Amino acid sequence: MEDASFSWKDTPCLFSLNLKIRSGNLVGVKGAIGAGKSTLLAAILGEINLISGKLRLYVNSISYAPQSAWIFADTIRANILLGKPMDEERYQNVIKACCLDVDLQDFGEVGDLLMIGDKGINLSGGQKARISLARALYVDADLYLLDDPLAAVDSKVAKNIFDQCIGSRSLLCGKTRILVTHQTHFLVEADQMILLTNGHINELHIEQPVENKSSNDTSQTDLSNDTSETDSSNGNETDWTLNTALTDMNSIVKRETSSDGAIKWSVWLQLFTSPPLRWFGFFLMIILMLSNEALYDFTNSWLSLWSSKDEREQRSSFYAYVYLGVILATLIVALIRTGYIFYIMLRGSTHFHNRMLKGILYTSLRFFESNPSGRILNRASKDQQAIDTNSRAYFILFATTRWFGLRLDMITSLLTLATAILAVALRHQLDPSAAALSISYCITLTALFQWAMRQSAEAENFMTSAERIHEYGQLVPERDQNSSKNGVLIQPTDDWPSHGAGKSSLLQALFRLVNQSAINGTILIDDIDIGCLSLDHLRSHLSVIPQVPILFCGTLRYNIDPFKQFSDEECLIALETVQLSKLVRNHPDGLHMLVTELGTNLSAGERQLVCVARAILKKSRILLIDEATANVDHTTDRMIQDVIADKFRDCTILTIAHRLNTVVNSNRILMLQRGEVAYFGVPNNIDLSQDDTQN
Repeated sequence: MEDASFSWKDTPCLFSLNLKIRSGNLVGVKGAIGAGKSTLLAAILGEINLISGKLRLYVNSISYAPQSAWIFADTIRANILLGKPMDEERYQNVIKACCLDVDLQDFGEVGDLLMIGDKGINLSGGQKARISLARALYVDADLYLLDDPLAAVDSKVAKNIFDQCIGSRSLLCGKTRILVTHQTHFLVEADQMILLTNGHINELHIEQPVENKSSNDTSQTDLSNDTSETDSSNGNETDWTLNTALTDMNSIVKRETSSDGAIKWSVWLQLFTSPPLRWFGFFLMIILMLSNEALYDFTNSWLSLWSSKDEREQRSSFYAYVYLGVILATLIVALIRTGYIFYIMLRGSTHFHNRMLKGILYTSLRFFESNPSGRILNRASKDQQAIDTNSRAYFILFATTRWFGLRLDMITSLLTLATAILAVALRHQLDPSAAALSISYCITLTALFQWAMRQSAEAENFMTSAERIHEYGQLVPERDQNSSKNGVLIQPTDDWPSHGAGKSSLLQALFRLVNQSAINGTILIDDIDIGCLSLDHLRSHLSVIPQVPILFCGTLRYNIDPFKQFSDEECLIALETVQLSKLVRNHPDGLHMLVTELGTNLSAGERQLVCVARAILKKSRILLIDEATANVDHTTDRMIQDVIADKFRDCTILTIAHRLNTVVNSNRILMLQRGEVAYFGVPNNIDLSQDDTQN
């Protein structure tokens, strides 16, 4: 880069960058949140506009591990290979280098063929980050861009991954690597080190070669100051081997249900008997259809009767007026029938859509874990079927359709032939006008019969979509299940839960995201069983700062106060508390600056701070923190800890963390090992140096 400036839209975000990276070097990038570290990688990838200066890349291929791991619904192996051919030796080396071998062994015989839910719902944050890193490492590229891949794991696992994947003696040694990280103690091995501040390179340090340079001493020094738990994949040797025979029989992703045969009549009836007219509307539609057909047949019969009269009687105006009146009546009834059928269909489709939307909104979150978002969106959209016109299947379908059409023409032709034969054989008994009308109907039927059959088949196909939408309308809602004997939901006092309740359990169980039928025992808050509370009351009294920040498409103010319960001044105070006031002041829209879906126009650290500000405003008595400081630098980490200690000093706080220094001041520490309680007690009674208890 030579005096290069970049921007996402019109406003520059990287300014006057001068950077030269030698081939085979390890380049470390550090800086505070929002400094432009991830944007620098986006500039190298060409995903951001170059507005001035020069950018030259002398590489043929680039491999990228993003800060937020991208995981899709498939097996672990498919997520790593991403369509690449299998190279067993490299694959196993990558698995072990990323410390995934222990996890795969823990998954049992299925190993890397374990099915992953949408967005990695059944994996931990650390596992998702390591799978994303393994995907990047599996590709034999010239340049590797690694955006904070060590944030979601503890320090000891991070050191193992750095030594085996990134460092000078790692799997990528000799490759050009650009590493963005907040764990700056790893950067002592870097050949070049960049400090970014507000889009500028404030410091560019080129490390001189040092013999036997190793990160062991420096990392060990840092670890002595950063007490951390040890992940289950703590560099232990395993005997995991590649398995090609088994499949995941207990996949979290459910197969889409399919029904054979015709559409159920119940679906048809529910479509035509939807509110507000219900059965009355259905019978009225039948009456209008029969009336229209009756008037149409009467018009033809009257014309037949008129033509059978002698010449003098045919000139009578009576027959003409009746024929004209019947034609006008047929036209009016046809228009009413068409409009009414469209009304009934629109009301039915609206009813199906609203039921599906209600079913999706109120069903358990487990439904979204077992159904990929693409499948749900497919149901919620037009539910179309795309046919490749160049495929052999289309040719077979076309040939079959023409074959079927020929048979239908033969049937109607035989009917016309039979009518003609009868007309000739019974010419003395039949009225000539009636015989002419019968033959005319038979000739018309040749075209109408094919049309009717095609319409019937198309209606059956379209009703498949209605049936699929109807299925989502039958989703079981997440009910307020009650475990009390009297069947009455409890309404606690307004000050529930009390200060310092100290009851601790798993985050999902506390929010009742887990089906109550899957829970043994009870969870009590202030001696009140949460199973006896309404879901709305329970969840409205809890706050959470999640590991993956949840932001919505809207303004910044809407994201921290979606229900408009607080004033602008209170919102600004909350943002200032988490040091985001500068973000608001530097934007012309201030609090009303637009936030894109999932907050992609903010850095990962800024998104996390917005979630902290949201929790500060809500002022719940119980706060759950799930790795809230994984994507921030150590200075911001300490700031968040101080803010939480100050703003929530009278609240019960449950913190999930890899860094034990973030929970060392807690009143109680709960350690879990393979889903079981390994230790629960005061921090003073635990020996933080013992690896066998740190899981």
